[in-house]
Amino acid sequence: MEITAILTDMANGNVAPEVAHRLRATNLTVLRKPNKKFRPIGAECVWAKAISLMAVDAVMPALKTCFKNLQYGVGNNIELAIQKIRRDFHLKGSVAMLDGRNAYNAISRTAILSAVYGNTAWSPLWRVTRLLLGTEGLVGFYEKGQLVHSWKSTRGVRQGMVLGPVLFSIGTIATLRQLEKQLFQRQLHAYLDDVTVGGTTGHAGEGVRGDLPGDACPGH
Repeated sequence: MEITAILTDMANGNVAPEVAHRLRATNLTVLRKPNKKFRPIGAECVWAKAISLMAVDAVMPALKTCFKNLQYGVGNNIELAIQKIRRDFHLKGSVAMLDGRNAYNAISRTAILSAVYGNTAWSPLWRVTRLLLGTEGLVGFYEKGQLVHSWKSTRGVRQGMVLGPVLFSIGTIATLRQLEKQLFQRQLHAYLDDVTVGGTTGHAGEGVRGDLPGDACPGH
């Protein structure tokens, strides 16, 4: 009973500022990628994971409906996406595969929050999103236990954040739908920031820009 009450308060954002700061805090692990670049992973604390999973469970029916036949990275069947991509290649002759460059950080938190709060279907996410993402991110550098320097960020979602894929997908679905209309004779299938476009041989990637429109990434 006590744990349920604590989780409910956290999920509703009814916590002291010090507790909220602790919920957002993560130990940053930097991994080297095959291309010699680095990927920072900020795995959340168990409490943040728990309230995030509660929110995702509550909003899952809306996610499946909103993302149907386009965004397969959240709430949908990746096997179905693979089947459709193979069908497109067989019927049309070519597919273009697009991978977002630093995609999770390319969209501003303002755009993410606007998309989340702009649709009542996402209301189960409102409070926990505000708690975990409603303030600027802070990366602290410590020496002998003392904070000696920090970086602040107002962009993107953290790698290792349970809500990260959900919030990224909500923040970019409007842009994907717009792109889908522009490329109406081709088929789009997205798995988070990986987008596949199916079309006739030699034309699958025509008209596809490398950058998201400015209104999708305010300040970018």
